Amino acid sequence: MTGHRALVLRNRLVHTVSSAMIMCGMLLLIPVDSFAGGCGMSVRQVWLESFTAEAGDGDDCAGDVITLRVRNGAGTMVHETSHRKIDLFGFEDVKTPADMQVALEEWVSRYPASATTERLPPWREGEALPEHREFPFYVDDRMSRARYEHIRQSNRGMQCYVQGRESLLCLVPDKNGDRLEVIGIQSFPG
Repeated sequence: MTGHRALVLRNRLVHTVSSAMIMCGMLLLIPVDSFAGGCGMSVRQVWLESFTAEAGDGDDCAGDVITLRVRNGAGTMVHETSHRKIDLFGFEDVKTPADMQVALEEWVSRYPASATTERLPPWREGEALPEHREFPFYVDDRMSRARYEHIRQSNRGMQCYVQGRESLLCLVPDKNGDRLEVIGIQSFPG
């Protein structure tokens, strides 16, 4: 009887410990925002077939700063930027964690424009800037005319994402396809 009672107590203990471990594991599967009202939330999207863009609202729980990090296929960070929520199109009405989730998803998957560099306006010899269009393209200050024209004519993939209230920041992969470089800013009606 003593052996049987010990076996029953041991099985109850194992069952109790197992149940506690399962519950603990289930708690770990609940998204962080369920506890913190939105902090630590992030979403990911593949850009240009081999880069992973991750957008998040940070870990400080204030929700004031939105960060974008882009990594190449090897996991190396190739682009990072942060924006105040109030300065970023699509985040002006975010009030709840659900709103934040939707805004982050739209920022990295719905709003970005994938295109090729051939759609960029030409920058003609002797001109100070590329050809002016209804919604001008502003070349990055570090980009020379020769470099810009080389990239434009090479017909590379280009990813542009919302970086304010009235413009998209455009990135192009380098010739090896493992780094990103800022080529300029595309304005849009705002």
